[in-house]
Amino acid sequence: MNINAIIYILSAISVIGCTTFNAGDVKEGTPVIHTFRAVNTGKDTVIITEIRRTCGCTTTETSKKVLLPGDTFDLTVRVNTYGFYGPVSKSVYLFYSTQKKGKKHLKLTIRAHIFKNSETPLNVFRRIKNGMIFDIRRHREYVKCHIAGSENINKDALLSYLKGKNSFDKDSYIFIVAPDSIKGSNTVKSLRKLGYRHSYYIEGGIKKWLSELGKSGLICSD
Repeated sequence: MNINAIIYILSAISVIGCTTFNAGDVKEGTPVIHTFRAVNTGKDTVIITEIRRTCGCTTTETSKKVLLPGDTFDLTVRVNTYGFYGPVSKSVYLFYSTQKKGKKHLKLTIRAHIFKNSETPLNVFRRIKNGMIFDIRRHREYVKCHIAGSENINKDALLSYLKGKNSFDKDSYIFIVAPDSIKGSNTVKSLRKLGYRHSYYIEGGIKKWLSELGKSGLICSD
């Protein structure tokens, strides 16, 4: 168990972690899937009687429905994002009963910000306007041509900086320019694990910028 996990006590059932999962920015059509884990901390057997969804776009799957004292179980929630745009919040209600405490329920929520398929990270950057840009390429590549206002820093130094006291607001928009898609995507994954859900890799980097916007907003040595 993650020592940083917060356990929310809800009658006989304790949810490990949070009862709300925020997926951050998600492209329309990409399903949001999260597994909530809980444990029966009581002394009675818990019976899950119903899992109620608030939207037809949501499906659920549970690993078990009868929990003996000390048993853990997983509830996987999947949200279909087709047709949504902007902030989305979908909840499911898990109803359960025990012999001594009667019927209880808990609410589990998934949140996300859905953007259209046509809205690429570069388009998001142009829309946000005040996002932070970190260029993790080698310094000589950065000097040759880079986006105005970007900061040249290697991946490890960036992650170390954001883990420390100098971290930014978790709602900040962060854009990554990288030497290749693997390094760019991995950096974004690491940033999102740190809680920076509005993190994007500008796929294609400077070449993509040049093809869509020309040299406007770039500082190049040649």
